[in-house]
Amino acid sequence: MVQLRRVVAQLRPDVAQLRPDVAQLRPDVTQLRPTVAQLRPDVAQLRSDVAQLRPDVAQLRRAVAQLRPDVAQLRPALAQLRPALAQLRPVMAQLRRVVAQLRPDVAQLRPALAQLRPALAQLRPVLAQLRRVVAQLRPAMAQLRLDVAQLRPDVAQLRPAVPHVQAMD
Repeated sequence: MVQLRRVVAQLRPDVAQLRPDVAQLRPDVTQLRPTVAQLRPDVAQLRSDVAQLRPDVAQLRRAVAQLRPDVAQLRPALAQLRPALAQLRPVMAQLRRVVAQLRPDVAQLRPALAQLRPALAQLRPVLAQLRRVVAQLRPAMAQLRLDVAQLRPDVAQLRPAVPHVQAMD
């Protein structure tokens, strides 16, 4: 108890210095009480909202933790892509200009393309038939190549005679 009295005695000058400040703050604190009372329901609602959000935040943290290795792998890949993207920028700018120039022409072609679709649909079976015919002709073409290759020496021997035969006409 004696120690308590000594401590209180030591604190008296400090408390005496604070009394004018406390007296000055008292009206402000008194005015704040109704405001604080009005905020209590909002604070309670906020606490409830935060409590409801905690599972979502925890789930989000887990998702972010799962994504960290993937993001870490992306960083070197992105570092490698940056120079390539820098080289592509002028090409893309040029491509945008070309596309902008072609847009009016493409817009004009759309009606014609719409008219061509039925004709193209009719041509598909014809093309399929042609592919089958070409496939059937391939062996004959291979044989023709062999026959032409065998005739080359004979044609080479006949070439010198061609001017004489033409002169006879």
